[in-house]
Formats: sequence, C-alpha cells, structure tokens
Amino acid sequence: MLLICASATVHAQASSWSERITQSTAARQAGDYERAEELLVEALADARAVFGPADARVATTLNAMASLYEATERTVAAESLYVRSLAIIEAALGPRHLEVATTLNALGTLYLAEGRFAEAEPLLTRSLTIYQDLPGGWPRASATVLNNLAVARENLGKLVAAESAYAASIQLKAHVQGVHDPALAAPLSNLAALHQRRRDFHAAESLYTRALAIQERAHGADAPDLIPTLINLALTYERLETPDSAVTTYERARALYEINGLERDLLYATLVANLGTIQLSRERYGDAEQLLLEALNLYDSEFGEKSGEALRMLDLYAYVLRNTGREEEAQEVIRRIRRLRGGAP
Repeated sequence: MLLICASATVHAQASSWSERITQSTAARQAGDYERAEELLVEALADARAVFGPADARVATTLNAMASLYEATERTVAAESLYVRSLAIIEAALGPRHLEVATTLNALGTLYLAEGRFAEAEPLLTRSLTIYQDLPGGWPRASATVLNNLAVARENLGKLVAAESAYAASIQLKAHVQGVHDPALAAPLSNLAALHQRRRDFHAAESLYTRALAIQERAHGADAPDLIPTLINLALTYERLETPDSAVTTYERARALYEINGLERDLLYATLVANLGTIQLSRERYGDAEQLLLEALNLYDSEFGEKSGEALRMLDLYAYVLRNTGREEEAQEVIRRIRRLRGGAP
C-alpha cells in the first residue's frame, strides 16, 4: 500500500512539472515573462526532486529558462543555462541525440546574436551533423541550422562555404515547405546580400526579387515587412546602374512608411539619403534638395550635427546650392561644415 502511495506521489509530481512547463509557455506567449519565469523556477525544482539533477527533463527546463532569458536580454545567464543543459543532455541521452542538436543550435544562435561567430560555427556544424544523421534527416531543423551556419561563415569571411550553406538551406526549405513559404524570404535575402558582397549584382537582384515576391504573397503589397527587402533591391539597382528602377523601388519603400504610419527611423534616413543622391546625380536638384535636407534632419536628431552622416548631407546640400545659382547660401553651408569639423570658419 505504501508503494502504491509513493508511486502515485511521483506521478503527481511528474504531472506538476509537465503542467508548469505548459503554463510557462502559455504565459510567455501572452507576454507575461515574469509569470513564465516563476513557473519555470518551480518546474526546475520539481524536475530535480522527482527525476534527479542529471535527468534530461532538468535540461529541458534549463533550455526553456535560457530561451526566456535570451528573449529578455539576459544573455550571460542564458549562455550559462544552455551550457549546463548541454552537459546534462549529452550525459543522459548521448552525444548524438535530437535534444543535443537542438541545444547546440540554440547556443550557437545566441553566439551569432553576440557576434561570436568563431564560437558559433563549430556548435552549428555539430548540430547540423546530428540532425542529418537522424532518421529522415530532420529537413526543417537542418534548413534552419544551415542558414545559421551560413551567417557564421559569412561573417568569418568564408564566403564560398557560406554561399553553399545558404543555397542548401533554401533548397531544403523549398522542398519541405514549398517555394512560396514565408520562411524562405530570410535565407534568400541573406544569400542576395552575400552576392552583393561578392559584387555579383545580377544574382543579388534575382534573389531579392524572389524574396520580395514571397513576402508580398504572404503579407500583402503594403506590408511594412517589405521595406528592408525593397531598400536592398534598390541598392542593387544602383550597383547595376539602373537609376530608374532604383528610384521606383526606393519610392515604393518610402510610401510604405506613409501607408503604415511608421516612425522615421535610421533605415528611412538611409532610404531618403540614397534617393536624394540619385536625384542629385540626375541633376534633379529640387527633388534632391528636399530629400537631402530630410535625411540631414534625421541624422542630426539621431547622431548629432557633427556626425559623418550629417556632414555628408551638408556637403551634398552645398553642391545643390552651387548648382542652382545660390552661391552665398552654398558658402554659408561650407563655413558651417568647416566649423563642425573643427576648422577655420
């Protein structure tokens, strides 16, 4: 009778751990991070008491806590928990288990966010190997890890290996999730940026165009999600020396700020500065002046009037003034630039 009671108690405690994990997930999804953390602390105590400190469910709870800490910008604590979780899972389940691959990717992704690319690469490589060796190859997870691995390699200057990983990620995602799946937009844009870096602008244009079509299909033609892709595509058109396409694309991105009532941020400042520069090169001085002054005000507000960005806008504004017969105004702007740079007035 005592054995039956003890078994029932253990079962109840195990159920309590599972319920707290589920409740914590729900609280986090609802944005109640404080309650989510409280539940995970309780779940961790349950797991250690019921299953023992070396049980895989302790590691599962640590992973959930690490993810929560990462989401609330407590990255040092998150890293510590991922490392502890990884040690427990490897000891409990073996070094080639699915949960090991998941934790390796989580820790590698944290390192990517911190710019620790050399530390991220071996973790992501190992995670990918485990996923691919599992029955079925876990293509969804493998595609995600491949994209992360490509980011690490690109930032380490391993451009050929990065391109290969991006391409493999795209191919897997398209095969498993379909060629129009929204998740394809990010790796397509990443690969496009890599091609830009390698000065293969035609390949970049094709990939950005494909990413844009996927985003439009998923979110609609007026969605704010399109803005970064449009700006990158416009930059590519600039490199291809097709200014009409660049202007049209920049203007569309600019219009999305208006349509969606978005705050004029640094991305918008870059947009109008680039658009103003194009209009200047086309001798459309009226349009250029308006755009350059708008960018100047944004850069002044964000970085201060002595910033390189603001000074560059002033230089271009002085050029506009000179070419529109306003020499006195141009000289005043030039004197202002000299003062800001610490030179003689």
